[in-house]
Amino acid sequence: MTRILRNVLFAITSLGALLATFYLVDPEAVALSLRSIHWHGILIATLLVLANNYFSLLRFRSVLRTFGFRPSWHSLFFSHSVGQVSNQILFNVIGQSLSRAAVLASNGVPYSISILATYLERAQAAAILLLLSLGGLCYLFINVHFDFLPATQYMASMAAALFITVLVVALTALRSARLLQNLPGQMRGVLRLWPSLLLTLAAHGCMLAAYLSLLWGLGISPFDSRVMAALFIVMFTASLPISFSGWGIREFSAAQALGVIGISESVAVASAVAVGLIGLLVMLLTLVCSGMLLLHWRIPARGPPPSIAPMHLNWSGAALAASATLCAILLFFQVRIPLQDVELTGNLADIIALTGLGLAPIALWIHRNALPAPSVLIAGLLAISVLLIFSLLHGYTSFGWTRWAFVNRGLGWLIILGYAATGLSIALSGKAQYRNTVLGTFVATGTTLAVLQIALLIASLFGVSIPRDVFALPLQAYAGNPNAFAVQMSITTAAAVAAQHLGLFDRWKYMLPSILSVLSLAIYYSHSRAGIGMLGIVLACMLIFPGHLPRRQLISAILLPPLTIAVFSFLYDQIYGYMLTENSFVTLMLAVDMTRDSGDLERWRSIIDGWQMWLQHPVFGKGLGAYIEQHLNITGRALIIHSVPVWLLAETGLLGFGVVAVFFLALLRHAHTGLSQPNSGWSLGLLILLLSFAAGNLVHDFFFQRNFWFLLGLLIAIPAVAAAPGNTLPSKVI
Repeated sequence: MTRILRNVLFAITSLGALLATFYLVDPEAVALSLRSIHWHGILIATLLVLANNYFSLLRFRSVLRTFGFRPSWHSLFFSHSVGQVSNQILFNVIGQSLSRAAVLASNGVPYSISILATYLERAQAAAILLLLSLGGLCYLFINVHFDFLPATQYMASMAAALFITVLVVALTALRSARLLQNLPGQMRGVLRLWPSLLLTLAAHGCMLAAYLSLLWGLGISPFDSRVMAALFIVMFTASLPISFSGWGIREFSAAQALGVIGISESVAVASAVAVGLIGLLVMLLTLVCSGMLLLHWRIPARGPPPSIAPMHLNWSGAALAASATLCAILLFFQVRIPLQDVELTGNLADIIALTGLGLAPIALWIHRNALPAPSVLIAGLLAISVLLIFSLLHGYTSFGWTRWAFVNRGLGWLIILGYAATGLSIALSGKAQYRNTVLGTFVATGTTLAVLQIALLIASLFGVSIPRDVFALPLQAYAGNPNAFAVQMSITTAAAVAAQHLGLFDRWKYMLPSILSVLSLAIYYSHSRAGIGMLGIVLACMLIFPGHLPRRQLISAILLPPLTIAVFSFLYDQIYGYMLTENSFVTLMLAVDMTRDSGDLERWRSIIDGWQMWLQHPVFGKGLGAYIEQHLNITGRALIIHSVPVWLLAETGLLGFGVVAVFFLALLRHAHTGLSQPNSGWSLGLLILLLSFAAGNLVHDFFFQRNFWFLLGLLIAIPAVAAAPGNTLPSKVI
């Protein structure tokens, strides 16, 4: 059943991306461009794709040799060809690894080693492409757009904050969990893979040259560094295991990335389609050749060296923990690129989340005997996915296709699924140390950003001139806006409470009160009334649901945050009053209060309009994107409904509201049931997270907040851990 759902998801992703591509680009223009490719370009591209396959074969052989296995060339060639077929049209990386393992088993290579070698090979390719695509992205923004100074200031400050955060995480969560003790040995093991890394670079170079030859065949010349930078982005997105061999995603990203540098979208899509077709042709050719070789040569069996033992559980668990830990850090950092007329935003953790969405079934399969997956989360996410697809189609039939609904609600939900899958995968891995480390990293990251923002606030208060692209009031750090930052800090408070009840703070008695106090200050000076309300709910839940701790142990953590806000606000007002007459710049910088007259009118207007829209379409709503489309037609500006329940009613009707409401109530019941478990900190954190987040969504649209879904996946599976041996003892991570 899991495989069927996964393949359905891949099919939906590929089909949806293809539809979006041909919605933006005329299919007839793409077909005309395909017919105009010069045969010289096609021939060279075919040879280069063949070379890419050959280098990937050598890379797989090199990884196997690292583990001490040397299968015959015949079996290696056949297993690689069968794996390519599985990767192209069947089960992506899972089918590729299993089919390779089945062929190589007759040559003496254990299943575990074949699977591990495939994952490691794919991880190498993805990691190098990730670095190349990030470099290409930075290069394009530096060389294509002109608003360079604000972008540089923001990116430099974000890089500095990210460095400090990583350092704090290393000194707290990672060091306390003793994950850095074996770092020298792990680095030596990585260095043994250098031949496969060189082969990976050669394979990527061949694929890049294949794209360039097709563009040359389409009349695009001469080439410059901007074209190669854009193609690196296309190659990386096509390699993500979230579709059928990159179909749809490759074409969509080609239209976007190559379009930025002035290449016609039809030409860009035609080159991407040609690469995909050539890849299919080469795959069939190699499969036929390998089958013919297999008929003529018998594969000799070779036994594995006695010193080699299956290691895939340790390697896969460590890789999963590393990805989840990195995700827990990066999801706090929204990359903001100010351009000439607009501002682009994104999150580097989205890449990990999308990769996690594709690799989550692998982790669930490997650890299928460790812990049971929470059916309430899986069923709920599936139900919401079906609901959003239905509402997109319903909107299309009602008022036409809207790009905002497809990108923000459609593809945005795909990314959210990735965050939930990444958190859930580490939760189900069966390793308490890994789960605790990811939770500690989440808390350490949010707390570090809060400390940095308060420090900058104090520096500004005393007259230090800081560019507004680096710091400004209301506080927003790198979340994109003050309300989003306040939600990040509120979610971090729920994670901190869970960490306290799980014993992650060890004997540090005042760690939780200190963390909550800093987070409370950050929320208060974000000037988000919703954030302050969410903080109040967190503190109230701590008092109502003390878990297995005596309430007297939590009194300081409950009382210290509001006391800290009161004292700091008093000092702030005194200093601000003095600076009011001394420094006009600081006065302008800090003269922000919580009044939102225009914002309140806009918020209530959207809620009233959304309610009226629901009354007109009570059962199925008007369709995703209906309100923005309506507001754009009337005012020329985009506006969302500032209430998730009203948004659901207006655009998905009673059907959508009921699906989400039942899902939320089922999550609450699941969390409340887990409070009776010995290891109830996870359930308590989940309960606090759900209640505070639901309250904020009454007056805002926080439904697509990355932090919430990642932490939801991390917390929800934990109540079942209590019965598993070896998982009842907490490990200190902060």
